Amino acid sequence: MSRLAFYGHRDPKSALLTLLCERRIEARGDYIWAKLQNGEEFRLEGSQTAIEPIRWQALRAALHEHTGDYTNGEYVEALVTLDALGRENEPTGEWEPKYDRFSYALLPKEISPYETGYFEEFFAAQSIYIMPLAFPGPDGEIVGIADEATEVGKQSTQDETKRGRKPKYDWPAATLAIFGLIYRATLSPKFKLTLSAR
Repeated sequence: MSRLAFYGHRDPKSALLTLLCERRIEARGDYIWAKLQNGEEFRLEGSQTAIEPIRWQALRAALHEHTGDYTNGEYVEALVTLDALGRENEPTGEWEPKYDRFSYALLPKEISPYETGYFEEFFAAQSIYIMPLAFPGPDGEIVGIADEATEVGKQSTQDETKRGRKPKYDWPAATLAIFGLIYRATLSPKFKLTLSAR
């Protein structure tokens, strides 16, 4: 967030959330997720796992929809109780980038728990680490985690549909191959440092 502020963004928190929603940067963290839908309960936990853009998009929607109210000159946060999931007084949307955490709690206002379409959902992440999807190398090429957005942006939508299934990259095999080259001392960099005598 500090880097976004340094480059002149007036609202670095919103800019960071937009980048995460559009998967222009990636976030990993520890999370818990629970959802009740169609009368069934689902739960999932993860540790230092990628947090998908759909979670950031749900957070952004919750922050925009339920901003809270001012009562007697004091800000009162919008809270909900998810009875079926056993969660009381959860904020509808809370994001603390400085403390590396966020959460949201969703349930429809217009539908009662006994009607079709009722659901409850809770997601909370902490120990979040944010990183770019790709890094520029010494010659300007993209190295690191594949930045599919760059490749997709270069092609038209029609080309994508004609192309068929996207290739799957075998990142573990590529990493092992690079470390093998380093171990055997056969890795040679593409660039050389040249010094001129004065």
